[in-house]
Amino acid sequence: MGTVFIRNGVLWLNFKDADGRRRQVTTGLARGQEAQGRDLLAQTEARIAKGAAPTVLTVSTQLEAWEARRRIEGVTMARDDARSIRNHCPELLGLPLAEVRPKHVREAVSRLKSRMGPRREDLAPKTVWKVYGALHTFFEAAVAEELLPATPCTLPRGYLPKKLDKHPEWRVEAVFTREEARALISEPLELFERVTWAIILFTGIRTGEVSALRWRHLELDLKPLGRMTVAFSWSREEKTEKPTKTGETRLAPIHPVLASLLRQWKLHGYFEHVGRHPGPDDLVLPTRTGKHINEGPRIERLHKNLEQLGLRTRAGPSRLRVHDLRRTFITLAQADGGLPNSVRSITHTGKRDMIDLYTSLPWEAKCAAVQSMKLEPLPTEGAQIIPMAVGQSRRPVTSAVTERPSEALVAPATHRDHGASSFGDDLGKGGLEPPLLSEPDSKPGAATSYATCP
Repeated sequence: MGTVFIRNGVLWLNFKDADGRRRQVTTGLARGQEAQGRDLLAQTEARIAKGAAPTVLTVSTQLEAWEARRRIEGVTMARDDARSIRNHCPELLGLPLAEVRPKHVREAVSRLKSRMGPRREDLAPKTVWKVYGALHTFFEAAVAEELLPATPCTLPRGYLPKKLDKHPEWRVEAVFTREEARALISEPLELFERVTWAIILFTGIRTGEVSALRWRHLELDLKPLGRMTVAFSWSREEKTEKPTKTGETRLAPIHPVLASLLRQWKLHGYFEHVGRHPGPDDLVLPTRTGKHINEGPRIERLHKNLEQLGLRTRAGPSRLRVHDLRRTFITLAQADGGLPNSVRSITHTGKRDMIDLYTSLPWEAKCAAVQSMKLEPLPTEGAQIIPMAVGQSRRPVTSAVTERPSEALVAPATHRDHGASSFGDDLGKGGLEPPLLSEPDSKPGAATSYATCP
């Protein structure tokens, strides 16, 4: 009678073969899958009783166990990595894991390289790198579990293609111009849409992070700028909130224009959209039923808005993406004087070199990078252009758009009658004018500030 035991978190089978010799074989199953392990043991012993060879662990079986274990561990790319191997390396799935050799991996990569090209059905060079990276991680895990003596991913230097874009002209066009960005945060777009695009344009957070953003993550009244905490991301496939892509929490300054739009949304836009006032744990941008919004509908909404505004919807042969708003933030923030390290600390948390490990940028430096962005909504019909208060800054004096006094942003009577919770009681205090920010190395006589924008 055989047994199922655990070694390094993996279930193994202990049984006697047809010659009566004791054998130990890994199942590839993780702790917690003992029932499946016992079924596999029963099948193996039944095969031996009939004179057949015992069950062999294949790449496909181990891939399923590897994916399940990584998902339990909270690895963000667990499903994507396993899917890349299944979709692009089907010839490897049926091989016994112990028989996979470097030539098999090399042949699989060669087939992927032969499918590269500019057509829609062709692969990009970065896709080949992604698949090989998933294979490398998969086989390294098998070595760590003592299922293999060495990894078969040993390609010679230069065998993988250069990391080039699929379409050479795509990258230079996959960024919104300043005027396009201004149009996306201006009327006639609905407030919900303007807030959505403004969040990405002024913070550079990913679309899944936008879907997981809650009101408790926003501190609009801090000085010198408000603060956004980016801690979670919505997974459209697993239908759950997960940590960010890197697993780290980021803090993003809230630009005065974005702060103004968020105040408008919190004051009356959210009520009109959902039918009640928001609480700290409510999503900032939910569906009308209060649920998370997936990436697909958001992409379609972006293209609908671009067509409504008469703007381009394509970058070269490809469609513009919501992710290109993130690229636009990084581009405009640096173009307007934000230091690259300050901008990168807002959008990325990974450490690239020793300098990064020893660098902890102060909050004021991040605020200066965001506040330097010269991105205001376009004037609306009937709006007044007025000069703003003067503060200390390197930039020239500018003006901003504010609504006519008769159209001041106050909650409609129907909304006020419902009453706001204590979480939203401070919306009207001091009006909607965002705080001013002075850069530490500013020169006297130069000023720029923002007023409430429609």
